[in-house]
Amino acid sequence: MLENSDRQRQAQIYLEFYKGFLLAVDSLRNSARPINIYAYDTAGSADTVRSILRRPEMKNIQVFIAPENEKQLEMIARYADESNASVLNMFAVRDGSYKRYASMLQATIPHQDMYQKAIEAMVKDMRGREVVVVNPVGREADKKEFVDMLKSSLAKNGTSVTVIDYDVNLDMAQLSELDRTKKYAFITTSSRQPELNRVLPTLIEFKEQLTDVDPLKLFGYPEWTTFRGETLNNMHLANTYVYSRFYTVPEDPWAEKLEKKFIADYGTPMGSYVPRQGLLGFDTGLFLLKWLENAPDLNEARNSIITYNGVQNGFHFVRPDRAAGLVNND
Repeated sequence: MLENSDRQRQAQIYLEFYKGFLLAVDSLRNSARPINIYAYDTAGSADTVRSILRRPEMKNIQVFIAPENEKQLEMIARYADESNASVLNMFAVRDGSYKRYASMLQATIPHQDMYQKAIEAMVKDMRGREVVVVNPVGREADKKEFVDMLKSSLAKNGTSVTVIDYDVNLDMAQLSELDRTKKYAFITTSSRQPELNRVLPTLIEFKEQLTDVDPLKLFGYPEWTTFRGETLNNMHLANTYVYSRFYTVPEDPWAEKLEKKFIADYGTPMGSYVPRQGLLGFDTGLFLLKWLENAPDLNEARNSIITYNGVQNGFHFVRPDRAAGLVNND
């Protein structure tokens, strides 16, 4: 959408991803193999994508990084299946094209699979603890589906769950019946920062009253990785654990170096998107280029996916049961 003076947020995200991708290419400039990148402005149009796929250079493409639009993604996947190319789906998180197309590499772990992995880890970490769910009354509980799945898994393991509803703020009186000699695992039904701030002070105070050396864990959500300031400090005090598809350690030297390189090359810092698109583009570029370098033939490459642990994202592709393509399960 480069022709639009008022560029949409999604177009800005794609552009920053591409800038990060170019940083990865630059870091491999001395590679023995040539690196050829074709970038096209799809203008958010299926007709434009269709015309791009008719261009003569498409016959030589090894990997397509596709737009988020599901119709356009399917068009590219169908073409790639016929031309023995691969399609990396970075943006359409809930798309299921990998089930139908051998060319498809689903780069983000599917929603339900991510939930299941997170729940399995939580059930393991909650072992030996009293589990307490705190739930806001009269306000949005956006993680109710997840918490219901967690409760079901805990029940199968013989672990009971106490549910505490709170109105304005969680207060100590609502925790008065909880035995101070036991260990606890808390989880909320909301991922919103205001709701988290309504429960954190009381959980910290409650933790200080417990007698065990490892008395309390608070389990949370990917959205919490963006919280800063007092909320983040209180999350540390409450011994908080979160699951996420991606994470960057702010003080990581590699991340700091990339941030400086990004500013030097493009004149502006990376946007505050989640995930950070410049880092996502860099990790994607480095993964793809090393993958293709190790297995130049795509048929061979699709059966020898490497594991890549990046600055923000990791990649490890597997083939789910009855699926034609591959899925990143990292």
